[in-house]
Amino acid sequence: AKQIEKRIPFRQVLKRNMERVMQNREVKGIRIEVSGRLNGIEIARREWLTQGRMPRQTIRADIDYAQTEAYCTYGVIGVKVWIYKGDKFDK
Repeated sequence: AKQIEKRIPFRQVLKRNMERVMQNREVKGIRIEVSGRLNGIEIARREWLTQGRMPRQTIRADIDYAQTEAYCTYGVIGVKVWIYKGDKFDK
């Protein structure tokens, strides 16, 4: 049986996942970055979307970061995610 390939535009995937993460109460901002052959186009590029606040220059900002790779039929796509959860205050 031949596997049916269904392409979903990457920007639609980013927006859907950002909305899902922003539903969480403790999340104040998110940034998702993807790089590689997006939508199977020959020239690789980098795209990102942000929502809410994302103070990456502030040391006390509580930011979770993750990075991984998606293995597609036309190549590898890198995915990076930053999630801002507010500021840390040491007592």
